[in-house]
Amino acid sequence: MKNYYCIFPIMLLLLSACSNSQEKYRQWQALPPNIWRNAAPGLDLGKWDLENLDDAAELVVLRIDPLLYNIELMSATQHNNQQRSARKWQQKFHKTAVINAAMYAEDVLTSTGFFRIGSHINNDVMSNLYLMAFVSQPKDKSLPFTTMIDLKNEDPELLKNYRHVVCGMRMLSSEGENVWHDQKEKWNEAAMAMDSNGRIYWLLSLKKYYNHEFIELIKKLPFDLHHTMHLDGGSPVSMYFENDDLLINIIGGKDVSPNSLFSILRTHKLPLVLTCSPKE
Repeated sequence: MKNYYCIFPIMLLLLSACSNSQEKYRQWQALPPNIWRNAAPGLDLGKWDLENLDDAAELVVLRIDPLLYNIELMSATQHNNQQRSARKWQQKFHKTAVINAAMYAEDVLTSTGFFRIGSHINNDVMSNLYLMAFVSQPKDKSLPFTTMIDLKNEDPELLKNYRHVVCGMRMLSSEGENVWHDQKEKWNEAAMAMDSNGRIYWLLSLKKYYNHEFIELIKKLPFDLHHTMHLDGGSPVSMYFENDDLLINIIGGKDVSPNSLFSILRTHKLPLVLTCSPKE
């Protein structure tokens, strides 16, 4: 009988947590499209109608000010080769938000592009196919804490000045040009971009697009985007965000309730992620 008395309050706590998550998810769902919601100083969220047809939100955007938030890489190869869902990465390491960082090889551990976190090397091979880079934590304090580098138009030697480096395929160049021409397949897209003020954008499409088409659509948004990099596409595409008021849980390009069966059964484990957390 004593065991039941112990279990009952635990069940109440779990139910309360589920209810709280559902309420925060409902608050996210209730946000109207095409406006920013300030989640915290330096952090804005929005759902954007790319096609201007019926006010449907085809794109989720998190805008981050690197002066106020750390944007860093994490890899399963740093943590006993343990892949996690975006939600589990966020909860385990107490981050505000998590998104895919890169495509990965068949071992579901190794990035297909160059990937380094300090002295930890996940992939040390530079490829001519991966000509956009995200970097953070500079060795020289005079450099931007977080930025993106177009390796075709800018100096690749800049990568050596940063502790966190990941390289991916270019989408919008440093000059804002759409440089993706392949139209073979539609998918849900996870991408990262930068604007003229140095703010970083995480972009995740809730609809499948040819990537050239997707890039043309985000060019029209009032964000002044350039330096845009492909992170991943298709079923692995995930984003998890949670604060005191809002919760976003996207799996495979679907915006789902965190307590739904879809969320529980279809959770995709990621080996390589970008994380966002406030600076102390």
